[in-house]
Amino acid sequence: MTPVPRFAQLEYVLGPAEEPAPGQTYWNNIRITCHNTGLDTLWITNAVLTGPNAANCYISTNVATNTPIAPTSSAHLVVWCGATNRGAFRSTLELRSNDPDQPVARVDFLMMLYNAFTQTDTDGDGIYDSTEAEMGTRADLTDTDGDGIPDAQEDVNRNGIVDPGETSPLLADTDGDGIPDGQEDANRDGAWSYGETDARAADSDGDGMKDGDEPFAGTDPLDGDSVLGFTSFLHSQTNGTSVVQWKSVSGKTYGVWRSSNLVAGFTQAVATNVAGVAPLNTVTDSAAAGPGPWLYQIRVK
Repeated sequence: MTPVPRFAQLEYVLGPAEEPAPGQTYWNNIRITCHNTGLDTLWITNAVLTGPNAANCYISTNVATNTPIAPTSSAHLVVWCGATNRGAFRSTLELRSNDPDQPVARVDFLMMLYNAFTQTDTDGDGIYDSTEAEMGTRADLTDTDGDGIPDAQEDVNRNGIVDPGETSPLLADTDGDGIPDGQEDANRDGAWSYGETDARAADSDGDGMKDGDEPFAGTDPLDGDSVLGFTSFLHSQTNGTSVVQWKSVSGKTYGVWRSSNLVAGFTQAVATNVAGVAPLNTVTDSAAAGPGPWLYQIRVK
């Protein structure tokens, strides 16, 4: 069987690396690394720029096209973008290769154009003042939102945009779960590490409860099985009783409330000041006469 070359990974590294052309005050460039994880030689036969701002961009360095890329090896291109006005410029780089599974790879990117002659970094955080002005962060503070994580650690690629995988340098609690980013990202490295909740997702373990609500409920925000919720519900129309059971935590105090209409809300107290006895608590509602519907809610004090 003939080995199949594969275009497996395109790594983006932003940063000014070349001098601006005359007359083009605002500029930036992006380096695109093409890595061959296949078993045979990879050939990139053509590289073309398309998209809304393609006219402002060109490939200034190209050591990838028509160059054999051996297995486990890499080659790169640099796309340069310049204009007489500042702002965000979008374009797409189309890379054609002999990869049968992906003959055309399309790399969408956005570049913030900087002023080539006033590239200052007042607070020394690694983000140019011009980029901070575009983003809304403070050029005189390394941690604009005061969450304990430097702006440059939140905007990892320093492009002035909150990209997927990044937290916001303008929001102390990016995911709105009630826990500051600096507390969730305990080692302040800008990544979701073992033992940390995810500062970019309100519900790290996917159990339906926000990370910030779980400590109050006595549950673990990193364990999807540790959640405040009913485990069983039985209703008898014959004697008008309902039996509800839920996962409980010793030391917590619970209340069970009933409703027959979600719009009206849970206004009927079934049991209050129920001491938690792990792992399960059970309450019987003897006043649930009739066909219902009978809806129940657990509250933690």
